[in-house]
Amino acid sequence: MQSRHNIIYTLLFYFSFFAFTPGELKLLKYVTIVILLGYVLKNNVFHIRQFKKLNTIIFVFSSVVLLSGIVGDLKYGHYDWHVNVTSSILLVFQVITVFGYVETLINKNLQTVFIKQMIQVLGLMLVINDLEILFRVKGLVDEPDVTFFLGSKFGVSYSHLLFCALLFSYKKIPIAGKIILLLFCVFISRLVFCSTGLIGAFSFIIFFLFEKIGGRLLYKRIIFLGSIILSISFAFVIIFVMSTPWFIAFVEKLGESPTLTGRTNIYIHLVDIIAGSPFLGFGNGNSQMYVMYYTEVGNAQNGMLADVVDWGIVGTLFFLMIPLRILKQSKYNRYSYPLLCMLYTYVIAGMVEVTMAIRFILALSLFLLLSGYMEDNQTKIIRRK
Repeated sequence: MQSRHNIIYTLLFYFSFFAFTPGELKLLKYVTIVILLGYVLKNNVFHIRQFKKLNTIIFVFSSVVLLSGIVGDLKYGHYDWHVNVTSSILLVFQVITVFGYVETLINKNLQTVFIKQMIQVLGLMLVINDLEILFRVKGLVDEPDVTFFLGSKFGVSYSHLLFCALLFSYKKIPIAGKIILLLFCVFISRLVFCSTGLIGAFSFIIFFLFEKIGGRLLYKRIIFLGSIILSISFAFVIIFVMSTPWFIAFVEKLGESPTLTGRTNIYIHLVDIIAGSPFLGFGNGNSQMYVMYYTEVGNAQNGMLADVVDWGIVGTLFFLMIPLRILKQSKYNRYSYPLLCMLYTYVIAGMVEVTMAIRFILALSLFLLLSGYMEDNQTKIIRRK
């Protein structure tokens, strides 16, 4: 009975954060999140001393996101491009619920059973999704609006990498097996024409191979901050680099546009866009709609800068404090390292794609689950039988 109870909540967790297609089944997300949050509140998890400091940061970040959405509605709600406050409310519920649920699992020592069930659920969804891709492979085209069972091409690519991270955390797999699985992620990203998925897959492979040499360094907060600065800087550095002949020749060999599919045109305008509401942003979801309205070519195309457009500088700083707090209280272990690789993969892919919001938060919560996070010398690390 206990196992059945757990799998039900694992399914609720899954449907709270994964969409089948963009924009669809949003009502299902609200329902599953409310049920899951009820489970969290029932267990009174937010009063556990072990997570007091972390939860303080999470609640402050959530408050800023909500305030950003409310202020955005008051100032920009009359514009057609504006995404209303419900998007901010959904994100707040997702953030509080995902961390509350993970803390509940740690408190009940259910890390192992949850990871196993997530592998089963996500693995089943990937099988269905990949069968669809194989049936459609001859008709697939490189268009941003193409969707699959698991959503956009970006969602498909990153879901495969997350599955690998969970599997590597749960089970010892020979290096050859890990490489085959990661190369399959590369293959899938190539099939669905996801160039940023390819960047993510190769980044994950590099971090994975880096473990024996210096994987412990990735747990250092200064290294994480450095990667964030690198990710943000890319948007500004590339503007100057893109006009050089060697750069144009390089990206053309990769089959890409010298403007990185219009990204550099967006980067040029991002400073002006952010200056319009620098401290609280325009409200969650507007990094896509407002940038599209302003530039007529898609979203911010940079993970961290998209966060600044959405939540402002204040919200983004508190957002960054969450992984920094978790890393401060975490130590290297082979269970959490694959999920740490996933986090760094999102940061690197965030140079050219919006990856530093709910996808990152989901992976961060799973990293917390296995990290051996410790406040006041209290911790429950994953155990194997």
